[in-house]
Amino acid sequence: MAVLSKALLALIAASVVVGQSPPYGQCGGQGWTGPTTCTAGWTCVAVSSPYYSQCLQGTTTTTATTTTPPATSTPPVTTSTPPATTTTTATPPTGSNPSTGVIGTDFEGTVSSAWSVIVTAQSGGSATIDTTKAHSGTHSLKIVSTGGFSNHIFYGLSNLTALGSGDIYGRYYANFLNAFNQDHTTHMMMTDPVAQTLRMGGQFGVLDWNRASDDSIMPDGSPTSDAGSIAIAGNTWYCIEFHLSRTTSQIETWVNGNVISSLTTPQTRWGSAYIPNPSNWGLGWESYGSDPNTVWYDDIALGTSRLGC
Repeated sequence: MAVLSKALLALIAASVVVGQSPPYGQCGGQGWTGPTTCTAGWTCVAVSSPYYSQCLQGTTTTTATTTTPPATSTPPVTTSTPPATTTTTATPPTGSNPSTGVIGTDFEGTVSSAWSVIVTAQSGGSATIDTTKAHSGTHSLKIVSTGGFSNHIFYGLSNLTALGSGDIYGRYYANFLNAFNQDHTTHMMMTDPVAQTLRMGGQFGVLDWNRASDDSIMPDGSPTSDAGSIAIAGNTWYCIEFHLSRTTSQIETWVNGNVISSLTTPQTRWGSAYIPNPSNWGLGWESYGSDPNTVWYDDIALGTSRLGC
C-alpha cells in the first residue's frame, strides 16, 4: 500500500472522530466493515447502492404546528396540523465544491481516507496538502516531482467501485508551475486492461491523451503542429473535464468548459476499437525526460454525469 505524506496523514488523523466517518468519507457499502454513522451535520447516503455509501451534508424538512397571529379585532385563531415524519434528503453542495460528483474533495478540512498516494516515487517526489495556492478555499494538493520516470508520483483513488460500472466523468482544476514543452509528460493516469495505463498529459506543448500499450497519442501532433489541442501555460488554473464510456469507445475532453474536439473519440487517430475500462484514477506528474514540475490540484471529483467547471 502506498504511504501518504506525514502532513496528509496528520490532517486526516486529526479530523476523524472514533466510530464515525468524516465528511465525504465512506460509511457503508458492499463489504464495508468501518463506521456506518457520520459526524454531526452529515448523513450517510447510498450514492452507488449497494456498493458505496458516503457522508454528505443534508437538509432536513419538517412539517410542524403553525399558528396564525391574532387579528386586531378578533380572538387569535390557531391552525394545527399533525407533525409529519422528519425526512432527510442528501443535497450535495453546489458551486466548485467537488461533492457535486459521486466522490471528490476540495482539500478543505477532513480528506476522506478513500484518497491516497496510489503511485509512489522512487525518489524526488512528494504529495502534500498545501496552502500557498488554491483554486477555491485555502487548501490544495501539491505535487512535486524532480523529473524523470522514476520520480513520478500520483494521488487519487485506488479503485472506482463507488462509480459502479457505467460511464465515468471527471473534473479537476490544475495549475502547473512550468508550461508544457515539447517533451512527453503525464499528469493524470488510470490503470486499464487494454491501454495498460491510460494517461492525460502533454507533448509538443499541448494537452494530449496517451496509451502506454502502444505509446499512441491523441491528437496526432508534431513539433510544428498542435493538431487542434490547447497549449498549457505555467502558473494558470485550468478546469479539465473528461468523459469515458465503458460500453462504447467514446472519450470526451473539455478545458475551461470548452470541448476539445481533437481529444474526442471516435476519430481517425484512435478509431472506435478501444473501449476504456479503468480500475483506478490518479493525479500527479510523470515525465519521460528530465522535466521537473510542481503542480497544484483542487476541487477534484469523479461522477456518473458531467460535472462542469
